[in-house]
Amino acid sequence: MVRVQGSGIVKIGQTIDDKVTIVIPCYKQSKFVVEALDSCLKQTHRPNQIIILLMDPDSWKLKNDLRTRDPSIRVICSSRKLLPSARNICFGIATTDYIVPLDADDTLEPNFIEETRKIRADVVYVGSKLPGCEVIYLPRTPDISTIQIKEKMMKSRPADA
Repeated sequence: MVRVQGSGIVKIGQTIDDKVTIVIPCYKQSKFVVEALDSCLKQTHRPNQIIILLMDPDSWKLKNDLRTRDPSIRVICSSRKLLPSARNICFGIATTDYIVPLDADDTLEPNFIEETRKIRADVVYVGSKLPGCEVIYLPRTPDISTIQIKEKMMKSRPADA
């Protein structure tokens, strides 16, 4: 979960209010995006907004269906963007302080937002549900560098990964 204020990320993980947006960029993942959206709508802590950025002709066809599933959903059609740019577009549209980025071919457990809001950390990294993978929590450390984060993540990986 990421906290965004203005044009920059301010804090990650520490929740002050209940307002959360989920952003889903979708390029060539139209066969999965409905399942991703359904996992968002089944959250025990419902998001205030779900922003879906559709970036290819197959996903554009889903625009009306996705939009009518819930009033909290905003669907935008665009030309192809690289993932960082696509997420930044969605971050700029979000009206909440907290954002959960979700790939169109991924899903969330029903209590993901509820449980993530309880974590007191600057970064919450969530791995896949594959055998041997686990969630890594990086404690509040003002001077931690990207290299230290990568080293910490590599140390926690299983030897056969």
